[in-house]
Amino acid sequence: MDKSASAMKKILEYICERYNRLVSEGVSELEELAIGTTVKRMDPSMIEEINEGRANPLKPASVERTLRGFKKQGYLEPIPTDSALFVPTDKAFTEAGIEKAKTIGAAIPRKPFDVPRDTVHRNVECRVCLIVDGYLPEENECRHCGALLLELDVL
Repeated sequence: MDKSASAMKKILEYICERYNRLVSEGVSELEELAIGTTVKRMDPSMIEEINEGRANPLKPASVERTLRGFKKQGYLEPIPTDSALFVPTDKAFTEAGIEKAKTIGAAIPRKPFDVPRDTVHRNVECRVCLIVDGYLPEENECRHCGALLLELDVL
């Protein structure tokens, strides 16, 4: 295994272990469990913890590129409430060889269920992820990728 693959595996292991550590501490809010994948959204302590014990520390831009690759490979998924924050997927835990801790009481809100059924719903196809889903007229962001939904995309 080359150095870059080893560094990627270490970062993936860190993300999964961080998630499990926070869950074991009782954190159940997705915003607190998630990580930012850009240098501006990243917690500075995350870079320090990843570089702990490394002879050649990784630069924040290198970590950002690695996290971008993880998103493309399906190791990270956005949380429903903020598309700029990501949590590790089951695939990430499998690849890292770490068992995922179960969150207790964590609800992942996908759709507003308190909306009366007599309101107008419309089917909209996202231009980015191409997923068709039902939205209320006031909803203007894709639930899956966070892209802007336009009136032209209504089916």
